Amino acid sequence: MTLNEMKKIKIYLFLLLGVTFMFASCTKIAEYYIGLNMQPDMENSPFTPGLNVFGVLKTGPDYDTVNHYFEVQEMVDIMNWTDSFRIQNASIYLTRTTLENEQFNYNPIHQHDGIYIDKQIESLPGDRWTFICEYDTFSVHSSCIVPNTPELIGDIIYSAENGYSFTLKADETAFMYLVYIINNENFHFEQLVPDVNENTKFSVLPEWDLTDNTSVVYIFAYDKNLREYITTSNTLYKPNAYRPKYSTVDGGYGTFGAMSSSVEIVNH
Repeated sequence: MTLNEMKKIKIYLFLLLGVTFMFASCTKIAEYYIGLNMQPDMENSPFTPGLNVFGVLKTGPDYDTVNHYFEVQEMVDIMNWTDSFRIQNASIYLTRTTLENEQFNYNPIHQHDGIYIDKQIESLPGDRWTFICEYDTFSVHSSCIVPNTPELIGDIIYSAENGYSFTLKADETAFMYLVYIINNENFHFEQLVPDVNENTKFSVLPEWDLTDNTSVVYIFAYDKNLREYITTSNTLYKPNAYRPKYSTVDGGYGTFGAMSSSVEIVNH
């Protein structure tokens, strides 16, 4: 695979993974692309105003580490409907504690549309992070541990009949895996919640014909917070999808979590 092709894939993944979403149905796709309000019906539900946050830390190859991402909205109840306002002047405090007990502090700055970024953030597997987001009288707290880098047992095997087969080493820090396979313009992804005490076997058969002799396989390991936020509801997973029952933060709504990744080149 050429350097230009790798750059192209990196740009593609930046767009695809910078926000990190999964589609649940055609209706839910409309929410993401068109901005239709598919939030839960709050008319008959108790509601407490507060901050709705989404934060993700990433570690892995260079395409991934630029995608640390934070979003802040304020949830308000207007005429029995839940609405949200993107917050531009919230204060976000991040503390990183490494495996060597070194501490680093970061303060992501607002960029646009309620999105906060700090390009100086560095993160490694095993890092412990705390998150505080404050605005007005609201304060949201959370913490997470960055998962270990996904570790293959053996190689990724490809065959025309069975697709891609591989095994990941058991890892108690990885609560969900997401696999992306890219072959030229084609891509395929699927997720799996593993048994943390067992090796995880994947058998992935994409529904497309190979157009190139080389495929790129990206493997993402999610921490407990992101796994819980993604899998405990059939609502579209996207930044700031308001789901109070499935929030993993204290003092508000949303989630703060981490993922690690690895990349493999497969020759057919």
